[in-house]
Amino acid sequence: MTDTESSVNRAPNTPSNQPHTSQLFDYGVHFASRTLFLFEEINRPTAAKILMGLQVLEGSGPLTVKISTRGGCRASGLSIYDAMRACPDVRAVGYGEVCSMGAVILQAASVRELMPNAVVMVHPGYSSVGFDHDENTQRTAEYAKRMRDRCCEILAERMGITLKRFLRRFTWDTYLSAHEAVELGLADRVLEPHASLSLVTTPALKVG
Repeated sequence: MTDTESSVNRAPNTPSNQPHTSQLFDYGVHFASRTLFLFEEINRPTAAKILMGLQVLEGSGPLTVKISTRGGCRASGLSIYDAMRACPDVRAVGYGEVCSMGAVILQAASVRELMPNAVVMVHPGYSSVGFDHDENTQRTAEYAKRMRDRCCEILAERMGITLKRFLRRFTWDTYLSAHEAVELGLADRVLEPHASLSLVTTPALKVG
C-alpha cells in the first residue's frame, strides 16, 4: 500500500481543544465550522475523502462543502453527489473554478452559493473508449453515454430545461460568471462578503 493509499484509508483524527484555526484534519474536514473542502481533481481517492468527511459530520446539524475544482471522473463525482443528497442539510459554496463535474456536485446541495468571482463551466463532457474488442468498445461507449446523460440531466433539471435542450445549448465548454450561473438556475445566490455576506439574487433567465 502506498503512502497515498494509506492516507485515503486512515480514519480522521479526533477533534481536539486546539484553536479554531488549527482544527483542520484529514479528509478536508474543519470540525469547528462543520466544513468540508473539495479543491482537488474528482477521482476515487477524492470521493473517498469526501464521503468519509460527510459521514463524520452527518447528523449533527447543517454542514458546508466548499468547492473549487476543474472536474474529473463522472462515476466518482456522482458518488459525491449522491452522498451529499443523502445528507439533510448541506450548503455548498463555489470558489474560483467550479467546472464540469464540480458544477454537477454543486447541484446536490440544498443551498447553492457562489463567491462573486467564481466561474462555473458546464459541458456534456468527453469520453474515450480507447482500443479494445469491438463488443467491449461498444459497451464502454454506451456506459459513457449513460453517465454523460445523467450528469447533464442533473444540470438540466436545475435549469428547468430538457436534456435535449441542454445538449443543444451547451455543446461546447461554456464558462458562466457567478451571476450568470444564478440566472440559469445553477446556483441560488452570489455571496457578497464585503457587505456582511449579503445575498444577491438574480431573476431566472430563459434558455433558448
